[in-house]
Amino acid sequence: MRTEDLNLNFIFKNPNDTDVYEGVYFLLGYLLMYLLFLEVGMIGRMSKIPEWHAKWIATATLGAFESVFEKSTNMIDHVNSAFEEMMACVLCHERYRITAQDALEFFATEHIRCQACGTEQQLPLFWLMSRFASDESSKDEGRGSEEELTSV
Repeated sequence: MRTEDLNLNFIFKNPNDTDVYEGVYFLLGYLLMYLLFLEVGMIGRMSKIPEWHAKWIATATLGAFESVFEKSTNMIDHVNSAFEEMMACVLCHERYRITAQDALEFFATEHIRCQACGTEQQLPLFWLMSRFASDESSKDEGRGSEEELTSV
């Protein structure tokens, strides 16, 4: 059967074979991540986006991408170290860490499963990052006011 120009004829291809798509999924991940960051940049030109919000988008996106496509656990390690004092089960009070197996679910839904008792609970990354950002911005605002006073 003749196909259109620049098209592939899959009439004799087994539909259960995934070899055609194996190289595409990795590139689609990069493309979708690029489009998301492009969208954030474009919206940032039209209105002010808080820096902590842009950081949250980058953290969640890069963390999800890393958990699917990468062998490294850099984002997981950063989140574990940044929020380790808050990462305790509400039921059994055991400390937990985000593992490579739980990373995608965590970055996509902000839920984590306690390894000790197995309960699923929410670890609100967005809220935690906004709280840390508001603490830092209040410190910055204080310095900015002093600089303005001394410069007058």
